[in-house]
Amino acid sequence: MTTTKDLQGIPGRMSHHVEGCPFHPRCTQRIQICASGVPAPAGDGDRLIACHRGGIVPLLEVKRCSKSFGSLKVLQGVECTLHEGETLALVGESGSGKTTLARAIMGLVNADEAETLLEGQRITKRTRDFYQRVQMIFQNPGESISHRLNVLQTVKEPLDIHKAGSEEDRLKRVRRVLNEVELPSDDAFLKKYPHHLSAGEAQRVAIARALALNPKVLIADEPTSSLDASVQAKILKLIMNLQEKMGLSVLFITHDLALAKKTSDRLAVILSGRIVEEGPTSEIVSHPLHPYTKALIDFAPLLEDRLGRNTAQTIPNIKRQTSAIASGCPYAHRCPGAKNRCFEDNPELNACSPRKAACFYP
Repeated sequence: MTTTKDLQGIPGRMSHHVEGCPFHPRCTQRIQICASGVPAPAGDGDRLIACHRGGIVPLLEVKRCSKSFGSLKVLQGVECTLHEGETLALVGESGSGKTTLARAIMGLVNADEAETLLEGQRITKRTRDFYQRVQMIFQNPGESISHRLNVLQTVKEPLDIHKAGSEEDRLKRVRRVLNEVELPSDDAFLKKYPHHLSAGEAQRVAIARALALNPKVLIADEPTSSLDASVQAKILKLIMNLQEKMGLSVLFITHDLALAKKTSDRLAVILSGRIVEEGPTSEIVSHPLHPYTKALIDFAPLLEDRLGRNTAQTIPNIKRQTSAIASGCPYAHRCPGAKNRCFEDNPELNACSPRKAACFYP
């Protein structure tokens, strides 16, 4: 392992004249007590943490999320947690359930069963308050942006729906957020329609629309899949810079482990609607436990962490499944190390410190 997530600076400046917690002016999870009282170090396992909230807190939690389309089980009891200020990459092959999970979180598809917690509160309905805190960037800006709306109308639409401030305030916010995504904010650009924009500009407009309400969580569903390589790099760097500047928590959905390694703090690998491995990105990429994760790493063309394996001899044929396996490990029929138990029992996602893996023989 030579590199992990690209380094980003801590926003703000350090001050020696701060009341309360010395980090609270720059902390994205601060609460009222943080500005008035200095936290005392408290034990957390084998370490001490001086934080009123006990350290980094979970921001978005999804529990037991299941979804079927007819007889096809797309999601099967998926659980994942996104912490304050982190990037969690959800990685898997096409058809593994990544986009369906994102849409279920956003309420765009109705899950058969799921429990969603946002900042510790159970979400039963997707209200305006939910969408003010959670926004999504879709794969194809050509489909997610209406061709009947110009740039101004597109970015201002969430502000209009939420009745955020006066018309003048909304226009100022549109110009500000366009500048944040490195787009012009003059009247000529505001009047442009999607067919006047390049693919990169259209995706930046989509990002600006998602950021208009100043959300805490950003779900990015393969935001660079329709862009060429040079524009991909710019969009990814933009999202990482915005995360640093705004303190965003990002659920980054991709099939590309090389991108996940560059952008994420933690990694969750999904297969046939089940999370099969989850943990720190650096740990998983350098030493994967699940055979499916090992196969994905070997298929990543730009990933140097291949553990010295001969991919031509060890990688089984990975192809999309047309139906979910009723019993047993979803990877058993393609795993070179599968044993009888793998075909009969479904392995649970068990802790293998400092990560989790759903494999009988990790």
